[in-house]
Amino acid sequence: MTRRTALLALAAAALILAPAAARADDKDKPQGFVGVKLKQEDGKITVDGVVDDSPAAKAGFKAGDRLVKMDGKEVGEDVEALVMKVRTLKPGMEIVFVVDRDGKQKEIKVTVGKRPPEPKPPELAKPPQ
Repeated sequence: MTRRTALLALAAAALILAPAAARADDKDKPQGFVGVKLKQEDGKITVDGVVDDSPAAKAGFKAGDRLVKMDGKEVGEDVEALVMKVRTLKPGMEIVFVVDRDGKQKEIKVTVGKRPPEPKPPELAKPPQ
């Protein structure tokens, strides 16, 4: 194994393991989950998909909904910031989203769920000896 290959393998391991280590530190913190897949589109946060049987699916979110407000505050255009806000919510809390659907604003009440466990990262292949 060359030095470069070893460094690339180490970097890949760090990328896979670092999020797992961060999750381990967060297990005592609230891990709210709504169940929408989001994207930024034309400066707006848009629902790209809804997770089956999730709080969002039960509340009536639909793909194409554009998020306007969460609990009375503008959501802005930063998808990651919104995801982090939801993760800080305690499961069982009720929050109200305002969405723009087909040009009309609609309130959607969601009971925050508990974030499901993330799949384990794949194991790295061992280098040939």
